[in-house]
Amino acid sequence: MSAPPATVVIGVGNPLRGDDGIGPAVIDALRRRAGPAGPDVRLVCCSGDLTELIEAWEHADSAIVIDAVASGAAPGSVHVVPLEDRSWGQLAQASSHGLGVQEAAGLARQLGRLPGALVLVGVEAAQFDLGAPLSAPVRLAVEQVVALVEHDLGQHAPGQLSGVSRR
Repeated sequence: MSAPPATVVIGVGNPLRGDDGIGPAVIDALRRRAGPAGPDVRLVCCSGDLTELIEAWEHADSAIVIDAVASGAAPGSVHVVPLEDRSWGQLAQASSHGLGVQEAAGLARQLGRLPGALVLVGVEAAQFDLGAPLSAPVRLAVEQVVALVEHDLGQHAPGQLSGVSRR
């Protein structure tokens, strides 16, 4: 069995529901680039199911979770919030999934299955229409999130998104 990854980057969402596809779009963009992935980094797409999220980040030193949110900010806005930040729960609650990142983190905490560091990168969505592509502002945010993740993975402490302004 191979060693667990130091960092897991999880793209949450459904690419068939408009801006809900931001997480998988970022993972796809990262996979197309040569830089971020290595033996200590795993890139994962996830529907947002609680157990799927917990299994994806279990045993990792750090996890970066990318998800669409609807907090009322301008579409395409990028929020970077570590788990210990007080606003994390509010942003995670604004996720496009009925049960999602916030509930998975709460359950993982109870089970002792949280990664060492957990950061939510929430991208403000404009629409979730079935069959729709990413909206223009969210499509533009994909490259911004990719750059944030690549920068983070190049740092000495991945999962902290060092040097990035937080919400």
